Order: sequence, then C-alpha cells, then structure tokens
Amino acid sequence: MDNKDDIKVAEVGEAVLYVSDLNDLHLEKHSSDDSTEVVLRFVNNWIRQQLLLQKIEDNSEVDLSEIDKKVENLHNQLLIYEFQKLITSKEFKAKVSEEEILDFYNNNKSNFELKQNIVKAQFIKVENSMPYLDDVKKWMRDDKQEAKDELNSYCIQFADSYFLNDTTWFNFNDIIKNTPFKSLDNEIRFLQTTKYSIKQDSNYTYLLTIKDFKIRNETSPMDFYKSQIEKTILNKQKQLFFEEYKKKLFEEAKNNNGFKIHKSPK
Repeated sequence: MDNKDDIKVAEVGEAVLYVSDLNDLHLEKHSSDDSTEVVLRFVNNWIRQQLLLQKIEDNSEVDLSEIDKKVENLHNQLLIYEFQKLITSKEFKAKVSEEEILDFYNNNKSNFELKQNIVKAQFIKVENSMPYLDDVKKWMRDDKQEAKDELNSYCIQFADSYFLNDTTWFNFNDIIKNTPFKSLDNEIRFLQTTKYSIKQDSNYTYLLTIKDFKIRNETSPMDFYKSQIEKTILNKQKQLFFEEYKKKLFEEAKNNNGFKIHKSPK
C-alpha cells in the first residue's frame, strides 16, 4: 500500500503506524477525551508489539523461515476452509434419510447415554388470579382433542408461560427451573410416581403433566438426539463431497496437463 500521502503517527525502526491504521478504532463513537485515551493506548500497544517483533528478528535463535512456513501453511488452510464452505453451500445437496438416522443411532447407542432426565410433558404457569383454573386442571388430565384445544386456547389468553407439545422430549430441568418443582427432594422418584402435579407460590400456579420419561444414564430415545445425529451425518457427507471434489479437480488437471512432476519424490 502506498502511504506517501498518509500522516505518520509513530515509528519503530522501519515500521510505521499511519493515521489510516486508526480507522478501525471507530473514534466517532467516543467522546473527545475517550478518543484520545483509546488512540494513546492503541499506539503504545503497537509500539510494544513492534519492539518485541524487532527483538525477535534480531535474535538468531528464532527460526524466521520456519515461522514463515507455518504462516503460509495456516494461510493456505484458511483459504481452503473458506473455499470448502463456499463450494459446499453452492453445490452440495443436503439429504439425510430417516433410515440413515436410525442406522447411525443403532450403531452408536453407547454414545447416546443420557446425561440428564428427560420427559414428554405439558407445563403451564399461570397467575393465581386468572379465571377457570379448575377447568385447566381438568383439561390437563384429559387426552381428548377437545380438551387439548380448550387448553391451548386458554394458555394463549391467560398463561404466563406454557408448552403443550407432549410428543417431544425435553430436558426435565429446563422445564422445572424457576418453579417450585426445582426443589424436589428426589427427581427420579417423582418422575417414577407422578403423572400429574400442581404447585403454587404467592403469585403463580404451576401445572405439570408427565406423559413419558427417561432417566439419566439410560440410553436416550433416538428422537431426543435426532437433530444432532442429522447434523453429524450431514457434516460427514459434506466432507466426503469435498474429498470427491478435490479428487475430480486433480483428475481433470491430470488429463489436461494442468501440472507437471519433474522428478518423482523418493
């Protein structure tokens, strides 16, 4: 870059810090006094860094050529990584079948041991002053679609927080945090013996229905890790796709005399 028209701020040996180098500091976001402090701190840090780099360059025990090789190698790796993301986003067609997910789960069950208790459940938090709480308690125990519709309509209007999707696995602690259920003496025994429970504090009523549960250290249901399994499979497919891309690139160059090997390495 030609800095002949730029203003010098500091120099250390042959290294020069210019006013344009301060652009990334976004001084317009600071007051005048703060800007002065920010600039001074930046300049002092730059000087310290340059003095250290100068000392390193003067030290014959530091192999600069080896560092240059490592920098070049890292630069190339970053370029390849960014290109891989680009070409994959454009040309890779993501597709993971249910069969692939099930096969991965069955072949790796030892990796899916639960680290926490999980449940299929319904949960409602509602202010004690809200109407029709007796009806809510009745609907929570009823599996008929009509009761589910009534419960959903009620929650939309009156509940402080809720979820009614009892076909999806949730971490039980995520459900009961910030509720009186958090103080359970024995969480596992509660899950094993409870299908429906209500707790209250001075402001809210908390209603919980447990449809199903799995205890930590058991093998997780596939559905609980399904999205993670799908992501793992996709990442593997992307890697294979890029390996094939590199192989095809090499073969095309080979067939079109795109490179020369002057001497076979021994």
